[in-house]
Parts: sequence; structure tokens; C-alpha cells
Amino acid sequence: MGLRVFLCLGWLLGSAPAVFAQQTGYAGYQGKQTPSRQILMEMGFGASIPRGAFAQEVSKTGFGLHMMVGYRLAHLPLELAVSLDAVLYGYQTDQKPLGSVNPASYELVLDRYQYMLPLHAHLRYAPSWGKIAPFAEAFGGMRLISTRTTARGNQLIAVAGNPEAFSSKATYNDFTVSYGLGAGIHYKLADVGNLHYRLQLSARWLNGGKANYLGVDDLVIQDNQLVYQPRFSETSVVALNLGLSILF
Repeated sequence: MGLRVFLCLGWLLGSAPAVFAQQTGYAGYQGKQTPSRQILMEMGFGASIPRGAFAQEVSKTGFGLHMMVGYRLAHLPLELAVSLDAVLYGYQTDQKPLGSVNPASYELVLDRYQYMLPLHAHLRYAPSWGKIAPFAEAFGGMRLISTRTTARGNQLIAVAGNPEAFSSKATYNDFTVSYGLGAGIHYKLADVGNLHYRLQLSARWLNGGKANYLGVDDLVIQDNQLVYQPRFSETSVVALNLGLSILF
């Protein structure tokens, strides 16, 4: 159901400017216009909203940066591009008593953060280069999902008569496939010399393969030892991006 709504949204983004131009005579939408500049760069901010099984495991929305470099094919409404995103799903610090050790005198301070690095190759259909320029795209690639946890004692504890400080670090990295569909709109801002600036707003429906990662409660204490229990699920998200595109 959600994918159908997303595809309908993409169709509306792609067709609405053309319908508007036909009804009003607005000249800002020029479906046959072909830019002489070919290299495309995009930079912006994004939000990554977990969905499906991933939403049940990770309830927080991720925020981060979006970067893309591409090439617009001459005389064709197609663009080839590669994108890299850096998404942080949050940083959290909490405290837990260390098993049978007196919790009043010794606790663990847990620092934990999760992030995702998706890398995709894009095929984008962009039929116009006017004032309002919709586009649709398909993409595929892979993503790195990483969870880093640092556990440290906030006080010293006597072990065999000697005071020692407890510290432990764990990093869970996993790679998985990533693919999906997207749609968006470019809005022309200005031409400065050989540079063409436009505002970009897009939405992407990303299907992610299964991966291991640590959740909020996936660190337990057994016999005064830290035990990590990673989760395993699909990693699908809906990504929203707002940024600046430059064609030169």
C-alpha cells in the first residue's frame, strides 16, 4: 500500500508541471529544453524514516547529509549518477548497574550511536530543464550499517584487591544490498556564469536487505560481563532530501 502511494506521488511530481503548463501557458516548464552543461552535483540534507521490520527495531528518524555526482547524457532526458549519504540515527548515553557488583558504587556508562552509509548508482529520467523540472529515478547499490558502543565504569572497582577501571568497546558493521525508486522536483534559482543553480526536493523509497546491528537494549550484563546481542532485520527506509543542485 505504501509503495503504491509513493508511486502515485512520483507520477504527480512528474506530470503536474506539464499539465499546469498546458492549462496556463506557463513558459517556465520546457519539456524539450536541453542544457548545454552536462556535469551535475548535488549537496543537501536528508531525513531517513525506518519502515517495515526496521521501524519495529529502530524507532528514531535518521538525519544526515546527501551528496551526488552525475552526468547528463547529451540530447537525452537521462542522467547517470552516484550518490553517498551519511545518516545518523541518534546518539544515546545511559547507565546500568554491573550485575552482582554493588550498583550504588559501580555503574556502567554506555555511549552508543548508530549510522548508515548508503552508496547508490542512479538512473534518472529528467525530461525538462525549465523553471520547474520534475524527475524520476531508479537506483541500486549497497549500504553500511554500523553501531558503535562504548561501555566504561564511572568509578573504580576492586578486582583481586586492586582497583581497576572497566572499559569495553564494540563495533558492529554489516553490509547489505539497497535499491529503490525515487521522484522529485528541481526549481531553478539562478545562472551565474557557467553554473546553473537549482533547489532540489526529492523522496526515495529504499528497500534494504537484512543486516546485523545493535538496538537500544541489545547490551546485557551476565556474570559481570558485557554481552552484545545484535538484531537482524531488513533495513528499508523512506528518504527525504532537500538540497542544492549545480549543473556545469
